[in-house]
Amino acid sequence: MESKYIVAIEVGSSLVKGAIGVVNDIGTLKVCAVETREIVDCVRYGCIQNVEEVRGAVADIILALENHSNIYPRKVQSVYVSLGGRSLMSYKRDLERDFAQETEITNEVIYQMLDEARLEPVADKEIVEVLPAGYMVDNKKNANPVGTYGHNLKMALNIIACRPQIIKNIKRVLEEKMQLNVNDFVVRQMAIAKLVLTSNEIQLGCVLVDLGAETTTISVHKGDALQSLVTIPMGSRNITRDLTSLSITEEQAEKIKCDCVNVNSHEVSVSGAQMVVEGIDDGDISKYVQSRAGEIVANIAAQIRESGLKNTDLPEGIILVGRGAKLKGFNILLESNTSLKVRSGQLPSKIQIADNSIHPNDEIDVISILYAATQSNQDAIVECLSEVSKEENDIVEIGFQGDSDDDDNQERIDDGYSDEVEVEVEEDKVKVKEKAPKQPKGPTKFQLLMEKLKSRLAESLSEEDDDEDDEDDK
Repeated sequence: MESKYIVAIEVGSSLVKGAIGVVNDIGTLKVCAVETREIVDCVRYGCIQNVEEVRGAVADIILALENHSNIYPRKVQSVYVSLGGRSLMSYKRDLERDFAQETEITNEVIYQMLDEARLEPVADKEIVEVLPAGYMVDNKKNANPVGTYGHNLKMALNIIACRPQIIKNIKRVLEEKMQLNVNDFVVRQMAIAKLVLTSNEIQLGCVLVDLGAETTTISVHKGDALQSLVTIPMGSRNITRDLTSLSITEEQAEKIKCDCVNVNSHEVSVSGAQMVVEGIDDGDISKYVQSRAGEIVANIAAQIRESGLKNTDLPEGIILVGRGAKLKGFNILLESNTSLKVRSGQLPSKIQIADNSIHPNDEIDVISILYAATQSNQDAIVECLSEVSKEENDIVEIGFQGDSDDDDNQERIDDGYSDEVEVEVEEDKVKVKEKAPKQPKGPTKFQLLMEKLKSRLAESLSEEDDDEDDEDDK
């Protein structure tokens, strides 16, 4: 099976990200490129508000990805898309099926019940994923019922749903505006869980917290299953905007928050803050930061309690990801308020990084979407890049040769012309623009190609003149 290229798009409240990875025939993922664009107020709480501004950001990202040395000259034709936002949450649901006689529980039976669950609507929400949370065969718990026999099967489910508007506006950007196919929507929180949580953590019990700019998503995992998922409408940007009350810009507030503040203490780097804004009071900074960070932590702790699991049920503690997780002292503050150990989520070593400029732990969100796509059967993975035609490839190869510098350690064609040669091909009309020639040493392949192109141009112009003469005669 040939390797396939996968493209992921993540639209957050402060950043839009895109990534390209390649998966080989044994399922190993290599991340080739990641691109990021900042956005301001055109996405609120994970839902796109300004479709055109987001389209512009995504278009810039797609162009940058396509121009990456590992990708060019291929073009992006389809994408996998991250799904999150304030309205994303899980709902518990139980299904039961009785059999007239003792029957084998097969994968087909399980899939039929999962499809049945998708048909039951959730008020004002669109179902995006249905996940089993537990099984009982003839009233006995069974972790893996496939292959067993019984008269009755009960299935506990977690239904993940969000507002339809989130999906609708993403489709407006990608499918309507940019003519890109959406291969699948991937719930970001579940994709991150698959990527950064260990099998022991999921089995024994843990909490995954994704602290973003405007939302924080909390998911509880135990017994190899999701137990609950909820998103609260607050994140690290709330701290930034609180600081703007000190008559400073949001950019200044963001720098102070990231560089000068420890959210677990009243310590503020006064010299650092003074370098950003002269005369600012460190006591005021501490007050705003401590208050908002404490509120975020209190809400996280409340949602963990709402899951119905106690701390003793969650021995693996909290795994913290997201840009907000980089706030100094936040992990210690969270640990002290929940009495659960806290660690930062890390990209596992099984994911290969092709570009040293990529900071893996800063890009866990978008890389997790790439990884989620690879978890399908190899045949189900959709190739996201289009192949170029032989004619296009020939022109590209000529372009690469012509763009080489004299001091490059690459083989160079002595074409007898100066470096800049532009070739445009459009509907069999060829335009050639060239600088003044150097002294040729004799005809080369490149020169011959240029002559052919000029000949085609002359023929095309001649045909147009003939057509104009025919019209005049009429």
